[in-house]
Amino acid sequence: MSQGQKDQPRPQRRPAHHPRVPRNPPQSWFETASSQVIGHPDFKWKMFRPWVRASKLRNNWEEWDIRDIVKEERTDAQDLQEMPKPSKRMFSFEFELNQDIRPSQIDFEQLLGYTSHPADYDDEFFETHFKNLYVKTVEFVTKWFDCNVDFTQIPDSQYVWESNLTPQFKEYASLVATEDRTRGGWPIILNNPSQRKWLIVGILAQIMDKKIFTELLFGADEFIKSELERDDSVWIEQEGYSRKANRANIARYGLKDNLVPRDFWINVDELAAKTTKIFLPLLNVMKVVRPNVGEPYELKYFLQELHYILGYAGIFQVCTAVSPDVFQIISAAPGARMDFSVESQADMQLYRESLEYHTARERRWEQRALAAMRGENYDLAPNEQFAIPRNEQEFATMQNRRQRGAKVKFAVFPKVTRYIPENKGMGLPKQYALDEENPLWDEQKADVEGQTVVDISNCIVVYYQGLINPSRSQVEAHNLDAHLQSLGEYSNGAFWWGLEASWGLSKLLFAAALRLFGLLPLYAIVGSLYVGSGYALGLIQQYPAYLLAAVAFCSWLIKSLFERNRIPQAVIFFLLPFLYIGIGGALGDPMTPTNGTWMTHLKEGLTNVFSTTGDVSAI
Repeated sequence: MSQGQKDQPRPQRRPAHHPRVPRNPPQSWFETASSQVIGHPDFKWKMFRPWVRASKLRNNWEEWDIRDIVKEERTDAQDLQEMPKPSKRMFSFEFELNQDIRPSQIDFEQLLGYTSHPADYDDEFFETHFKNLYVKTVEFVTKWFDCNVDFTQIPDSQYVWESNLTPQFKEYASLVATEDRTRGGWPIILNNPSQRKWLIVGILAQIMDKKIFTELLFGADEFIKSELERDDSVWIEQEGYSRKANRANIARYGLKDNLVPRDFWINVDELAAKTTKIFLPLLNVMKVVRPNVGEPYELKYFLQELHYILGYAGIFQVCTAVSPDVFQIISAAPGARMDFSVESQADMQLYRESLEYHTARERRWEQRALAAMRGENYDLAPNEQFAIPRNEQEFATMQNRRQRGAKVKFAVFPKVTRYIPENKGMGLPKQYALDEENPLWDEQKADVEGQTVVDISNCIVVYYQGLINPSRSQVEAHNLDAHLQSLGEYSNGAFWWGLEASWGLSKLLFAAALRLFGLLPLYAIVGSLYVGSGYALGLIQQYPAYLLAAVAFCSWLIKSLFERNRIPQAVIFFLLPFLYIGIGGALGDPMTPTNGTWMTHLKEGLTNVFSTTGDVSAI
């Protein structure tokens, strides 16, 4: 880290808001009993349950769902023809959403200053708009997820990752961040407002990268998309600049003098809805714990602002697609060593705090290690572990292993590099020397084939002070999956505990059945639909009320499993009734009383099913 950066003035941050935990009113006897048996409905919110429960008691709790937007939307069929028209009135989110719940579309003619794409855009154009995209994304995340709300003082805050977060959120988080185990680990990444902000900016950047920037032409219809993919695969072995120029021509044909492809806004709408769904659980939490500052905090406003950011990212990709130059977009790797030549810091304050903490910690270690080697007394903090070096060589080895430096904690925003071909096809004359210090180089390079590399932006990162030379036995950081597994999984009520136990037993039995019989159990399930048809009809005729109650219970159970993202368990419990009626059909018809043991019934059922001339009594 350069001295100039260390000496930058420190920004003054507002004191964080630490939400007070609402008083938990006593539960009724019915609520207590039901929570112990079938589980509490607010169990999924984990450490945020007090706020959710308090909101429910005040009758102002409304869990946001993506259907709240979808059910109010009009048809998006007009998006194929509609283009935003410039307006002289001042733009207002509230006015626009009251007029039409569909997110407003950006006026790209006004934003870009063009009615159609020029032959190419200069470097300043791409630098300006990518920087604006980053600034808009940070402002958006600061408003909706930072809120200057600190969760670190909430009871059980170390289990924040157990809260009702979507699997996609956790998956993207593992690509964006790494933990500093000595300074809060994974929990502080969600609990601290600044770290939470950079985490979510990084997640949005990953979504833009994977869903927008990697497209050959974002928003292209199926025909143009297939043409671009076919052309790219046919000429895969050809030189890159020629391939890119050819794809740019196809992209321009697909645009037909428009700024965006035909399906651009449809794709933005779809991606905005899917991205909103990823953040919905965290939004539901933030709306009840954030302080009331007078700004509207509603789902429709969130969707509108997210729609703007994704639309902005989409038009940036379209501009790169119609350019004949090659663009490379890469992100930093969490946990990697600092590379200041291609990286810029998003938050110097976070790095300063990490640097000061570890510098003081290493100073204390060095003082105590030297005192221990001299046989002097030294103090230890509670629960502090301290390795004592036995000699100077061991001290030097331990000191080297404890050495720290700047490493990437958050990969916030990607780096964009532009490669421009120069003097294409001219080659390299033998008499020219590739030496920029050669006084004739300025004259010679005009006749030499090459490329110009332009850094449109650096990787935006947040550093922390990490280990530089850890030993093999040292574990500097666990990935997010390992952290989640260390938290364990707790069942909600006795019913769910029994369900978990049943599921574990079912998995063992099914694995054993597969090992012993191969796919025979699957064939048996399919065959039960035929074998047990008469048995099912008999149940319907004889026990209709019980059957309706069983169907209702199974439907509720399967729905609950799907909501908890336990898809395999839901599938198993969906198939169990079919297996039951298949076995019942093999054993006998419930409308006709039968005598004998279950083995007798099974032999009769097998005889009827297979109609074989073999000796069934030998079974």
